Amino acid sequence: MDSWTSNINQLFKFASSDLLSQAASVPKHKKLVVTTDSLIEGVHFPVNTPAHAIAHKSLAVNLSDIAAMGACPHVISLVLGLPYYDEEWLGEFVKAWVELSQTFNVPLISVKSFRTLNKIEIHVTAFGLLGKSEGLYRHTAQAGDYVYVSGAIGEAAAGLFLELHQNVDKNRERNKSKDRLIALNTTELLTMSKHEKKLIARLRYPTPRLALGQALNGVASACIDISDGLVADLGHLVQRSKVSACINCDDIYISDALQQTFLGDGDFSINEVVGTELSLVSLAKFDSSSSSSSSSSSSSSSSSSSSSSSSSSSSSSSSSGSGSGDVSMLRDFTLVGGDDYELCFTSPPHNVSKIEALSQQYDIPLTCVAVLDTIDKANINEECCQSKVVNRGAYSGSNITVIDANGELYFPLKKSYEHFD
Repeated sequence: MDSWTSNINQLFKFASSDLLSQAASVPKHKKLVVTTDSLIEGVHFPVNTPAHAIAHKSLAVNLSDIAAMGACPHVISLVLGLPYYDEEWLGEFVKAWVELSQTFNVPLISVKSFRTLNKIEIHVTAFGLLGKSEGLYRHTAQAGDYVYVSGAIGEAAAGLFLELHQNVDKNRERNKSKDRLIALNTTELLTMSKHEKKLIARLRYPTPRLALGQALNGVASACIDISDGLVADLGHLVQRSKVSACINCDDIYISDALQQTFLGDGDFSINEVVGTELSLVSLAKFDSSSSSSSSSSSSSSSSSSSSSSSSSSSSSSSSSGSGSGDVSMLRDFTLVGGDDYELCFTSPPHNVSKIEALSQQYDIPLTCVAVLDTIDKANINEECCQSKVVNRGAYSGSNITVIDANGELYFPLKKSYEHFD
């Protein structure tokens, strides 16, 4: 064992007794589920993102995959790539990792480390357990099912926008030199409003919906977590299930933090960021120089089901405000923003009361945003999509249609995040 790995193992052992002996067994009468994911500096988080935020997110996004399968977390392994050894940074990383792992009772069974050329890399594999008759999948949704999302999607994408907007001049110069982008530091965060801080916290510290995922066994017909954006991830689900979906973008729950920041008196102009060709994750989606929305002569009926929300402040994205914010911008945060790590699940109409009860039990908004139909009923106006070049990737072949409250087709400014776009 090299000295780096030995030292890192010692840090984890000092903080927690959960570090086991490189292996784990599967209890009898249980099924094992496995997921793996990577977070790379400059791709999934900006330079100078705090170590505790990187640790939290790298564990949380993997636990979110476990939640989407309806499983209980079992054990987890970590591979950590660093350009240099920094004990203070590692101390923060280990502390945050141990805090979250203890919160969800998921022991770390293995830690490996290696030296990278110039960036941080986090590779995590998570193992979960299911009862023999349990499990949520992507291919089991049925036409007629309602589509629900948990929590307030769009907040993380807004947090990324704020993170880079506040550093727009700095990041514009770095982009010219093809350098990586810079996160806000503690001093800069102190100048932000409580709503702005909440949005950035949602980006840095996602909450895996493990309890909800387990409770959805026997209630949800299919499930996926939202990492690349609602349009993209629901698109994966409907393709696997061989159905189509019509999303009403004005049914999506818009949090108070989003409304106050972008529809209140905030002075945000997306044009300040446009043109910098920022490469981190998906900021370039929100380019207001593109047409923000389009209507077509063809229309579609929206979901007849009302949202089940535990919050009385739930509001449609059709809300108006006095600031320079754009409703289309909020819609796009929720539709194609990504990084939410909320659950998107389907369920038959007769389960509405059960879902309302789960919303109250876990104090999480569970909002109906779409209805599934057969593939031949997919309301995709291909000619309109062809005329909106930037949108073709979000819709072409995905069996997803987005409409507004008036039943008119709505086109996000940009397509959802793609890893090799």
